[in-house]
Amino acid sequence: MKELIEKALYYIKGVWMKRRFIIIIAWIICPIGWLYVMQMPDQYKASARVYVDTDSLLKPLLRGLTVETFKDQQLNLMVKTLLSRPNVEKIARMADLDILTNSSEEFDKLVDSLSKEIKIGTTKREKIFTISYQQPNPESAKSVVQSVLTIFVEDTLGETRTDTDNAQRFLNQQIKDFEKRMTADDAALTEFKRQYADLLPGKGNSYYDMLKAEETQLENTQLQLKEAQTRLFSARIQLEDEESLPVPQVQSQAVYNPSIITQYDSRLNQLNQMLDEMNLRYTDKHPDIIELKRQIADLVQKQRQERAELASINYQQSRPAEASESPFVQSLRLNVSQLENEIASLKVRVENYQDKVAKLQEKVHLVPKVEADLAALTRGYDITKGQYNQLLERRESAIMSQKAGQSTEGVEFKVIEPPRVANDPAGPNRIILLSVVTLLGLGLGIFVAFAISQIKPIITGPKELAAMIKIPVLGAISHSNIEKMIQVKRRHNIAFALVIIALLCIYGGLLVTQTSNHPFVQQLKTLVAAT
Repeated sequence: MKELIEKALYYIKGVWMKRRFIIIIAWIICPIGWLYVMQMPDQYKASARVYVDTDSLLKPLLRGLTVETFKDQQLNLMVKTLLSRPNVEKIARMADLDILTNSSEEFDKLVDSLSKEIKIGTTKREKIFTISYQQPNPESAKSVVQSVLTIFVEDTLGETRTDTDNAQRFLNQQIKDFEKRMTADDAALTEFKRQYADLLPGKGNSYYDMLKAEETQLENTQLQLKEAQTRLFSARIQLEDEESLPVPQVQSQAVYNPSIITQYDSRLNQLNQMLDEMNLRYTDKHPDIIELKRQIADLVQKQRQERAELASINYQQSRPAEASESPFVQSLRLNVSQLENEIASLKVRVENYQDKVAKLQEKVHLVPKVEADLAALTRGYDITKGQYNQLLERRESAIMSQKAGQSTEGVEFKVIEPPRVANDPAGPNRIILLSVVTLLGLGLGIFVAFAISQIKPIITGPKELAAMIKIPVLGAISHSNIEKMIQVKRRHNIAFALVIIALLCIYGGLLVTQTSNHPFVQQLKTLVAAT
């Protein structure tokens, strides 16, 4: 620690011995710097404050019905892009600063300086923006701030309207495209259903349900056929037993029996059931009900014709035996004939169902592919239709948003403080600049004195001499005229102090001239005068 102190004292002594360089450097730098600072032009600051209200009165009422056409993120983006080069060029022309330039290079320099010097500040919570700009000409500074404010308002509102128009144009184009896609998908789906109508599911019935229903009908018809054959066998045995007995002759007549079973009975029952179900949901003028009634009428006519033919056949078969057979035998014979007709009809139905089941079974390998293709077509159509409906809803929301925006402008700008320029200049801060120049001059002088003392070291005592020559110093002899040397050093010290004091006095005088014009000093003077 002692060595460090001695080392520091040695450096201080060296600087003190070369103190004349401090005076020389300070008196060279400080006056030049002070002159430059005092000649710097005054800078007048123009500023304006604006509040952006993005929450309109209709916003809570239209929530869910309209789209957000203006968001805080979009506002922040507009603020960041406000000082883009096209906007700054427009600001320069609006403020008539371009007439001060004589070439494109000067205009480019002007635009670059404006981009750096225009300041836009904002608060974190409230949407309050501050626009400021400094220039020697107060009117030009105010004009620049007014131009920035105008472009900020116009571009923001114009961007909102442009976004809405672009969104509507995009939605209209997409809707047209989706309409074409829906038409194509609808045509493809209709053609597919027409081509594979027999394999596609009906109203709630799939292919396998249709196959199961046909197989069930086949099993039921086969069971009815077996039952009819069993009854026919029993009826024939009974008829043979009765024919072996003598019976009185009676006159028999062919009678039309509506209970004769035909091949149209089951189909008529199904159609009548379907007609009953549809009558519960629709009126008699519904196209499906009219078609069902027409089919039922056709089947009823065919049923009557078949029953008439069967009754005629039964009558012809029973006429030869009328004279010698009893009515009971005739009824047995008629029953046998009816059973034979029923069996023939059931055989036809069995063959019909067998053909249907065989045809359906032949196409069983096509069913998975057809169902997959149908599901793909239906899914694609449903997706296209869903997106089409969403586009329609969004277009309506965009139209409503545009109408709401036209009535409320979507966003409102409230100028809290219009562009204004303070009477007192905002800069430069000459007090700080003068202080920096003074400290720089003195500091640089001290540094030069220190550097010279190290380049040309000075011996101030025996210790420094011993450290330099690295030989022990046995003793020291004082100057013969020590008193005169002391007086010379005293005069040098006084001269150094006077020069430094003079420098500081000039610095102080400059500070007084600047502080006298400071707003705080003016207010203090006014307060003192009032008291």
